[in-house]
Amino acid sequence: MKIKSLIILLSIGLSFTIFAGAPTQTLVAQDNLPKYGNDSVTCVENLSLYRESYKQWKQSKYKSPAVDHAIKYWHYVFRSCPKASENIYIDGVKMLTYYINKESDEAEKDKLIDSLMLVYDKRIQYFPNDYKSKQPQAGEILGRKGVDLYQLKPAAYIEAYEILKQSLELDKAKSRGPVYVYYFRCVTKMAMKGDTDTAAVVD
Repeated sequence: MKIKSLIILLSIGLSFTIFAGAPTQTLVAQDNLPKYGNDSVTCVENLSLYRESYKQWKQSKYKSPAVDHAIKYWHYVFRSCPKASENIYIDGVKMLTYYINKESDEAEKDKLIDSLMLVYDKRIQYFPNDYKSKQPQAGEILGRKGVDLYQLKPAAYIEAYEILKQSLELDKAKSRGPVYVYYFRCVTKMAMKGDTDTAAVVD
């Protein structure tokens, strides 16, 4: 009963929390792969085909089977020319989440979730800075990654906690609301499951 009261109390003040003294953000260096990979013609062709199918899927309010065509061409671009466009990662999250929510086999769903996590990691690797502000965006991307992991695979709450903690350390007061919310849910769940001391909730 005491822990529930504590959770409610801290939830009210959570939005005012500011993480201080976080480490300086470091960026992963890009590799030497050309923007359109080693076969630029094939890359541009597949990029165009995937984007066209993706647009059709989007226009259908994500109900059209065009997504099945899009993902096929997307796979080639993701593997062979990962620096071609940041849309590879934005669209990839949308498509993989769609397939995860459709999948009934838990083993296959876990594989798709692993692929989704990799998409977030590769976006940080190849597009570490926001294209508009030119500022580092690793913290924001990690926040989305952690929230998605918790929502799609609640049993991975400890892993989600580590991702969200890193996001908050990088972005501090600039962190988005959902990052704070799901970080707190992870900590609370860890305390209730005995994975951490209940004092961590207060911290």
